[in-house]
Amino acid sequence: MGSVSKKKPWFLKSGFRSSWDIAAREATNWLMPYEALQIARMAHEIWEQNPNSRVFSLGQSPAWIVKALEKEAALKKLDYKTGYIPFSGSFFLPADVLEQNKDLYCYSSWDGRTNLCERINRHRMDPYRKVLEKIGMSPESIIDHFTKNNATTTITEIMGQSGGGAASFLYVLFSWAKDDGAEASLREAVNVRLYNNSQLDLPFSLRIEGFDPIPCNFHPIDSDLRDTLMNCRDNVRIVPYYPSEKWLKEPGSPEGDPRILQNTEEVLGEAVVITNFAPNLYDKWRMYGRAAVKKFLPRDAPKAVSSKRSTLASVIGETPFVR
Repeated sequence: MGSVSKKKPWFLKSGFRSSWDIAAREATNWLMPYEALQIARMAHEIWEQNPNSRVFSLGQSPAWIVKALEKEAALKKLDYKTGYIPFSGSFFLPADVLEQNKDLYCYSSWDGRTNLCERINRHRMDPYRKVLEKIGMSPESIIDHFTKNNATTTITEIMGQSGGGAASFLYVLFSWAKDDGAEASLREAVNVRLYNNSQLDLPFSLRIEGFDPIPCNFHPIDSDLRDTLMNCRDNVRIVPYYPSEKWLKEPGSPEGDPRILQNTEEVLGEAVVITNFAPNLYDKWRMYGRAAVKKFLPRDAPKAVSSKRSTLASVIGETPFVR
């Protein structure tokens, strides 16, 4: 009697995974399922650790983490506030500049690592403060939210080697609070959540010349995912590029590709469903792709939902860039 061959499931056939991965990478041009799952898990951790907090993305790098959190809140029908802060670059310059222009710069350091921070003049600072006011990120708004709700405002950021972006924004925020005599109150009301692949869940303080230390919390991130999020192309931007050189003008809308953004949101939405309602499917979804896992999802698992607010909306205008 001849041998009977067992037919493999369609999603395990030779070449399925590689061909699906290639097609998905071409379609999204950026985010793969295993990356989306990491992002969804990071977002879920934020909600678990900060269930009553408002959560903001500092610039583009952590924006898709906040987007995943937004999707989780929609799935669970939670009134969870999220937002996106237009901010790009940093004010950090080579240390030898300090010797030439001592009055224009101040030192800042992360856990003893010293950098140089430019003192931004009020001509550029004042317009940017108006931008922050419109999205509810002025010191007054942050402190008011804390006082009324006993809940912090969480600022998320993905750090490179210097941490210059986070340090620069916190310099802007705390300079404003210091002008208003509210530096201590702001320090209590804000939660700085930083992702860096060289630190593991350790609290540190940012030290900026002229300010008391600013407490920060470091959380781990896979180095490849960090690079993906920090170096994403303009066609997947959901937060506009907005360095200090552009602060005299209001930020425009990010010019992301609608097709790529839609595909990315779909992948991320499914990752959020799996993370929250079917975590046993993690490996199958990661290995065999989205179509295969749809066969295994529990019938009562909710479908991935689109965000209530379009990420292509302008940050500034009648509708602030905040859920």
